[in-house]
Amino acid sequence: MIFITNKYTKYYYSIISNAKSRILPPETYTERHHIIPKSLGGSNSKDNLVSLTAREHFICHRLLPKMLEGKSKAKMSFAFWRLVHGKNNLLITARTYQIAQLLVREANITIDNRPPNHTGKTWEEIYKDPARIEERRAAVRKQMTGKNNHNYGIPLPEETKSKIRNKLEITHHVMTVEERRRRSVEQTGKSWEVRMGKETASLAKQKVSAIHKGKPKSEEHKNNLRIVRANQIMKPVTKETKLKQAEKRLLTPNATCIHCGASMHPSHISRYHNEKCKTIVK
Repeated sequence: MIFITNKYTKYYYSIISNAKSRILPPETYTERHHIIPKSLGGSNSKDNLVSLTAREHFICHRLLPKMLEGKSKAKMSFAFWRLVHGKNNLLITARTYQIAQLLVREANITIDNRPPNHTGKTWEEIYKDPARIEERRAAVRKQMTGKNNHNYGIPLPEETKSKIRNKLEITHHVMTVEERRRRSVEQTGKSWEVRMGKETASLAKQKVSAIHKGKPKSEEHKNNLRIVRANQIMKPVTKETKLKQAEKRLLTPNATCIHCGASMHPSHISRYHNEKCKTIVK
């Protein structure tokens, strides 16, 4: 049994037993409750499900944190908090709200090792460890993405959209159609390095290369590449560049052919010797 043996467990099972043995009128509002919570290993079997009134359901979730310890207690504290702040619009007393708030604070310390007073602090200030910060961000990202998001499928009202647009105009400059067209004309024919800087251009090229790697080129693509290469104007090699290349060649140690024993620059060895050596009898 996962629950502690105390008076709260006794009250809990008394409510469950009473709910299982009674017959309520068909029009009575009820809520489905897992006797052993799913987050603690409970299943959706009939033996683990019971129909409770809204009041009984609230009381059971209020009792559960008192029947457990450690992380199990933390999980039930979060469940109680969600029940208090869920979509049911429950009217609760100030004392109940304070109890729920204290339970969640205690649960945060148990689960995430957060400091008791973390309101207004960044994740970097709370967690310190970069790996823990990234883990937390990934969990929130998963929770708020797609169908997991509580607003999924709910169209935003025009008033909310207008507020988002106004905020974006202040924090981020939103280009008009005319500005986009003008910038497109200005950037046409310019290299990525000129348009976005060397570092960003390098990352962009890597991404594009990874996307197209292994894909066969169409004949049209091949023809376009031929035209571009044919029209490319080769930059003349400066005297300074030639000197640097010559110095690099002098500093590079010679390699030896494995067949004829000739010693020369590694590029010449790989091009004319070793497996391509003329002394090899074919």
